[in-house]
Amino acid sequence: MLPNTVFGFISKNGANFIGTTIHSAQCWPLTFDQKLKENDKRTLIDSKGPPTLYVKTIKKNNKSIFATAFRNGTDSVSTAISSVHRNHHWEGVALDQTQARKYKEDETCLRKKCFQRVLNQELFGEEESEVDREMIDDILENKIDPITILQGK
Repeated sequence: MLPNTVFGFISKNGANFIGTTIHSAQCWPLTFDQKLKENDKRTLIDSKGPPTLYVKTIKKNNKSIFATAFRNGTDSVSTAISSVHRNHHWEGVALDQTQARKYKEDETCLRKKCFQRVLNQELFGEEESEVDREMIDDILENKIDPITILQGK
């Protein structure tokens, strides 16, 4: 997905596209594993760090192209461009509207979809201990506080 192909042919002719970019090209706004010169305006993505999606918009000839870089959390980065994917939102779990409505009514209603208690007696012929029961109850009652980071920080 070189700029001449993207801007000179694909977007010029009205086609939508998605493509992986070569991070060594000097033209796309996101790159990784490089040393940038002082006047280089690209954003250098550190491959080490938590999973993060970086998004920048490129406007040319009254068309918007979205450049993305995804750091996967295991020292790798993938870059791509797209005229199709817009207004990127990145979540660990896709929102199911039916489940969201049920969750608003009862925050515990979806637990059975994620967790099921397996009794020790079925597996080992032993009764569940009070300590084990309390530990599992703590896990099921525990709320997760999401952590977000500002892009580029």
